[in-house]
Amino acid sequence: MIMVMISQDEDSLAGLLADFFRSKGILSMKVDSIIPGADNTMLDSTGKYVIISTGIHCNGVLEAASYGSKSFTAAVCINPVFDSGLKKKMSGISVPVLFISGNDDASPECISATNYHDLTSGSKHARIKCRSSEISGRMEQVFDAILKFLGD
Repeated sequence: MIMVMISQDEDSLAGLLADFFRSKGILSMKVDSIIPGADNTMLDSTGKYVIISTGIHCNGVLEAASYGSKSFTAAVCINPVFDSGLKKKMSGISVPVLFISGNDDASPECISATNYHDLTSGSKHARIKCRSSEISGRMEQVFDAILKFLGD
């Protein structure tokens, strides 16, 4: 079983992701926040529980992962916004992390995803064949990248 928790964001990407996962028969829910350092264990060990975040909200998920959060078993960060204050904490991340961006190397989102990937041991970086700003129109490719990541 895979359950997806999607952190809220300002744009419509969280809603698109939740709807897309539901259309594929995967239970998904939106959450307002991930609290770094909190042990809000609401999940059991029968499946994969993935937190998906976008933009600036990736930083909260990465910080929670660096504290050993037991609220999720994997994290996906789409178009993250780099925060240099997290650099030292990245080595403490113990859950698998997938960073997703477009393949436009010069965009801030792709640069951020690359920087975070380089700092996070064992992480993956999937580049969707589009500009980072167009990812919301590539849900099938995003979904495939996430399923491939979870299958690894």
